[in-house]
Amino acid sequence: MRDRLLRILLELPGPRRFVRTISEDLAQGRTVLYILPPDVSAEVIWEAIHGELWHRHFDILDGKVDPDAGARPIRDVLAEALGLSGASSPTVTPESLLARKGLPQVIWLSGLDRLPSDQAATWCSFLSRWAAFTAGERGQLWPVFCAPVSKSGVLPTPLPSDVRIVTRRWWGTSSATEIRLACRSLEDSGPGSLSALWREYLLPSLAGGSLSLAAHLFDLRVESEQELRSHLVDYAKERDWDPALLEQVDRLDRANSSLRKLREGEATQPDEFLRRPWLEGIISQTPEYGVELSSAALAMLGRWEVVRHRLWRAQAALLLPLLDGLRLRLCGILTTRQGADWPWRWRRPESPDEMAQVSSDPYGCQIRHLEALLRECRPFQKERHWLPLLSLAKWLRNELAHYRPVNYSHLLRLTELSESVDDSKRS
Repeated sequence: MRDRLLRILLELPGPRRFVRTISEDLAQGRTVLYILPPDVSAEVIWEAIHGELWHRHFDILDGKVDPDAGARPIRDVLAEALGLSGASSPTVTPESLLARKGLPQVIWLSGLDRLPSDQAATWCSFLSRWAAFTAGERGQLWPVFCAPVSKSGVLPTPLPSDVRIVTRRWWGTSSATEIRLACRSLEDSGPGSLSALWREYLLPSLAGGSLSLAAHLFDLRVESEQELRSHLVDYAKERDWDPALLEQVDRLDRANSSLRKLREGEATQPDEFLRRPWLEGIISQTPEYGVELSSAALAMLGRWEVVRHRLWRAQAALLLPLLDGLRLRLCGILTTRQGADWPWRWRRPESPDEMAQVSSDPYGCQIRHLEALLRECRPFQKERHWLPLLSLAKWLRNELAHYRPVNYSHLLRLTELSESVDDSKRS
């Protein structure tokens, strides 16, 4: 499920831009370290990069240069993968490799994450030397490396930055809107399904930029907060996060220090300390919600009020427009049946502001006054079967106005009761 989500996301603007940026770097002769959280598959990203380069007719090494081979020297691993002779030479330097003929233009280097930190550092040093040497050879088209990294301990500090070597981070690449569209593409129950609509709104708000958390919650309708809490805690236990690291990030979040800088645009990338929690999925960033702790981390930390807020913001975005659309529909039917003065002819609104509004526009009548008219005024006897619908709509509106989340069953019931309005409109 996670990789299916990722493949769909790679067709959408943010992730597509990430792939094209890396492809352009490689085309311009730059070695690239692309840094991914663990739930973003390096192989799937490489497939997309490979496709971009293939369309540009690049000569790409088919297969992997995999350094996961014990403590073998770089020269042996590269010589074996590239089919070079002289693998037994005691030293293989960037200079000696570049003297070879028939090297591919792009070499994918996978497996750095699986190396001990000292061996990974040796490879990173080699890549920096490679970039430095090729930078000095103007007018030449040298092979470049493309290497994914998903563990903070593998990365050198500071990160390499040179005209011929760049780092590209997945940070903030996928938006909540794009995850919502990916959910829609994966929906099996057909367009217009209530469960699909509910999922499209809730998942991006709860999962943020985490594909693995989105996959974990994909089939959950959130019938109760307890059910959601249980799923989030289970997910957090599967991740096996370091409790000390969770507490450190929690303190930062409450103090709004490093995280505040990211939220407010004072910093565009996580600093050295925050890089680890990002790569472990404890924090993520989306354009819509900014930098946030994982909902699963919040559940483990006992900060349920923040998770409830994320439930609420998703439900408010879905339900408030539906409720207002319902209100306008009812106002339209009553205006057709009773004339434009129906909101105040038999009973005036309690609020002077609403009275001023409906005296000039019957569509300004609010749900509470609508319910009172149908309940108390005889000219609306024909519409009294709407009362259960209006009562539920008023309750939902009140809950959301006070920042309290509701359940999927309420949306289901609202939809069932709304059918009575459609029936009466046809009659």
